[in-house]
Amino acid sequence: MSTSNNQYVEVDGEENDSDSALGSDTQSITTSIESTIKNHRWEHGRRYHNYEDGAYPFPNDELEQDRLDLMSHMMSLILGGKLHLTPIKNPTRILDIGTGTADEYPSADVLGNDITPIQPRWVPPNVKFEIDNVENDWPNRRNYSFIHCRCMPCTISNWPRLVEQCYEHTETNGWAEFQDYDLVPYSEDGTLKPDNYITKMYDLLIQATKAGKMEPSPGPGLEKWLRNAGFKNVHHEVFKVPLGSWPKDPKLKKIGIINKAQFEDGLDGFLLRPYTKMLGWTNEEVQVFLAGVRKAVSDKDVHTLFDL
Repeated sequence: MSTSNNQYVEVDGEENDSDSALGSDTQSITTSIESTIKNHRWEHGRRYHNYEDGAYPFPNDELEQDRLDLMSHMMSLILGGKLHLTPIKNPTRILDIGTGTADEYPSADVLGNDITPIQPRWVPPNVKFEIDNVENDWPNRRNYSFIHCRCMPCTISNWPRLVEQCYEHTETNGWAEFQDYDLVPYSEDGTLKPDNYITKMYDLLIQATKAGKMEPSPGPGLEKWLRNAGFKNVHHEVFKVPLGSWPKDPKLKKIGIINKAQFEDGLDGFLLRPYTKMLGWTNEEVQVFLAGVRKAVSDKDVHTLFDL
């Protein structure tokens, strides 16, 4: 079954210049972890992972980890406080691709997979982490009752193969859930123009990501990849994610405020490696461009949306 949210997002006509509604929300092992993996690389003042250097184009420093915490909070709001939409009640073995926490299912064995070694030291006793590239061939293990994969744009080169491996390692009557973006921004009222810095930023990021042979926008392809891999009972749902505090709806407004906060916090990390390594820009050129993006994202007359 495929469903989408086609309701028009209404603009708040009484919007002011304050984002104070966010409040405290913004303040708020396959390979053994040896020194070669724990070590990091530094570029342009940002820290990057060392294991299979280049497989993940974004930083892993504290600034990026704080941004990912905001993303996690935003995703919870989008999903109505849920971690996932899959109607599974008592999973016994869970694989979380990209890693998260496991307090939702304390009786399940949870394996968190990530390519960068930034996992917390203190975790629930039912959780284990591994450092590995999920695109490599998976080891022969007992299958999972639930596989969860979220927000992996610009990081996977072969999505059909990844989904196939998920299918091959899901137990009979098990579930898999993928939550991901279409990175092409748009507006329903025509306020986001082709020459807007936000539009240009994502056009260039998509160009750079494709030059690096990664998929920038996995969201639109997920349903097809799941069906082709053999999954049954596939449900596809699309959520509109605003950028900024312009929506009238209180829930969408809060989502938009948090999205704007994580967007602004992540701008350096989003663009530095892709633009310098794939497009040949200098760090100075990136910073000048980012000034235009920051100005554009503060324009409350532009009503930018993304599909998730």
